[in-house]
Amino acid sequence: MLSNGPDTFMQYFAKHTIRGAAVDSSARDPPPRCHPGTRLSTIEETCALCIACPPPRRLAWIVGPTGVGKSAIMQTVAETSPNMGAAIFFSVNGRNDSTKAVATLAYQLATKFPHYLDYIRVLLTHDPTIFDKAIPVQFNEFITEPFVNRCTYRGTQSLIIFIDGVDECDSIPAQCELLELISDFIIQHPSTPLLWITASRPEPHLTGFFDSLDVELYKKTELFVDSDQSRADVEKYLRDSFTRIHSKYPSLRFRSQWPTEHQLIKIIAAARGLFAYGSTAVRFVDDPKCGNPESQLQLLLETIDNLPTAQHDELDTDPMDLLYALYDRIMSCIPKRTFLSTVKLLYFVGISPGPMEYNLAWAAEWLCMTPEIAYGCLHHLHSVLRIPPTPEDAVKESVEVHHKSFKDYLAKKFPDAKEESKKVALDAAVAILKEVLPEGSVINPQPWECLMLCWPNQGHDDKENLYRVASGTIQSSRLTCSRIISRDPDIIHALRVMTLHGIDESYLPLKSSLNTWLTENVTVVHVLKELHIFQCAQVGNLDLDCIWGSREKFHIIYLSKYPSQVSPRTQAQVVCNDDSNCEHPWETSVKKGNHYLTMRTIFGGKCRCEGIKNDLMNVQANTPDTIVATWTGSDGWGLVIYDFVDQDDPKIEWRYILPYKPDAVSDEEVSDEWVSDEEVSDEEVSDEES
Repeated sequence: MLSNGPDTFMQYFAKHTIRGAAVDSSARDPPPRCHPGTRLSTIEETCALCIACPPPRRLAWIVGPTGVGKSAIMQTVAETSPNMGAAIFFSVNGRNDSTKAVATLAYQLATKFPHYLDYIRVLLTHDPTIFDKAIPVQFNEFITEPFVNRCTYRGTQSLIIFIDGVDECDSIPAQCELLELISDFIIQHPSTPLLWITASRPEPHLTGFFDSLDVELYKKTELFVDSDQSRADVEKYLRDSFTRIHSKYPSLRFRSQWPTEHQLIKIIAAARGLFAYGSTAVRFVDDPKCGNPESQLQLLLETIDNLPTAQHDELDTDPMDLLYALYDRIMSCIPKRTFLSTVKLLYFVGISPGPMEYNLAWAAEWLCMTPEIAYGCLHHLHSVLRIPPTPEDAVKESVEVHHKSFKDYLAKKFPDAKEESKKVALDAAVAILKEVLPEGSVINPQPWECLMLCWPNQGHDDKENLYRVASGTIQSSRLTCSRIISRDPDIIHALRVMTLHGIDESYLPLKSSLNTWLTENVTVVHVLKELHIFQCAQVGNLDLDCIWGSREKFHIIYLSKYPSQVSPRTQAQVVCNDDSNCEHPWETSVKKGNHYLTMRTIFGGKCRCEGIKNDLMNVQANTPDTIVATWTGSDGWGLVIYDFVDQDDPKIEWRYILPYKPDAVSDEEVSDEWVSDEEVSDEEVSDEES
């Protein structure tokens, strides 16, 4: 970490923080700020708490529903506070990693206070693994120790730490844990000069947490959507914004007033004190991609007029219904011919509910979209999305929502989005591998050389990444099984040309595992054997060093008649090469048909199982003609699958799924002994050929 060359300590430190979550981060530019003249009382109350010496309470909670302007208040107060120490603005736009939250605060504090920086240098020199430790440990090392025991801050005023969007942190337990650490810190060290300002929606678990605290411990500021103050603030924002639009466009300047007072009042009434509605309406009308604010204004007014009569009753209308109606209007502007492609793209960039969250260029590459097609799909969504301005920017930047409520809207509009996105991911992976030619039919030495990239300035490494992640997606998808059983020619081709080399799961859109459908579905194994995707080899022809030297995962599975059946070989020792005492527990037994399946995963390269090694070495020495299954991908990486009966209990069956680079496997003639009547019945598998 430290060297005699240039000081790279802070550069190293920054890698362990939430990038883009700071108050002045370019990723949030322009950040939400309070419109001049709005939210004055809340800002004044919060600023007064910040400058009090000492403050009457050391914890503040600004709470209010979606779209009421909490982040704008936090941004405005943070920017104007001379004694701001650090700030995190959690966001569903990829800035919500709870494991990096405390380190993010520590990094910002280190940039401002030399004594604190000196402490952090020593701490991380002695223990560079602090970033991998539990959140309470990090909180103690980064906050409690330096501010309570080391007195690294020597100012006279309280140092303010802002945490916005607590409800957007990545998990409910993490949200509660962070707040509990803060409240316990304040209770145990009431005189330590730190002031914590937090903001969130009134989610039940957060409301319950604060209700459990002593009311003297924190200051609560509650924001209401439909209050007189909220209505007045949103009205001022809308009037000022439409005045700006009026003066901005030459086509409107001949109009003495635009919009008319009647039209403006209608929009103000629809906003119902919800800033998210007001800001979305303004962006919709002022959309530079349309360049016609008058026509956009008419669409906005039509949306308001077309609401059911009951929704015009101020007593019955939920402001979110009005906002969702506006989102409906925006989505309806997408042409029918591109709507499905737009929805798929929203899956891959992480806007619509689903397991993926890629930058725009990589998402488009997955869907075989050129920049023209991708930007065309998003053309009508600038009022709700922050879109990278150029294809070059799209390689580094993600598509983000202007407001979290649009993600909530999509989750409601597409309730099956998570499941549908898995199908889209598998279809996209199969389409990518369809371009890869079978082994032996291409001059290129690597299978990914066949791929054609759609995005400019992508290189050889991007082809390889696309090939590997597409392969990993097919491995990990539970939908793969049914397509294998139906002998879908595209999935069969993909199985022949993909790699079996392990993929870092953080890059995959789906999180399952190849071993699932190699262990849990007999029919799948039968089809793979029948189509000769599985080959047979004698153990005597395997170079076992190609297994032991692998850094991939080893899977050990056994089938028993009863969950209580346990073989002595389950106690086989796992040796960790780096003395890290890794845990390799047996998973809970799962009933599969008439048997119970139990599995254990061992990480190759780092660890080894002596039981596996001894088994295969004994077989190779004593019965070298024993048949095992091999499956080799186009890049040469493969698997060895060894099935055998437990020598201590014949009612227990074992399967080893082992990584292998089969350079030494001799070409064996494929044996028909793969398919046996005991393994699969005629009813389970059709005779239909692929």
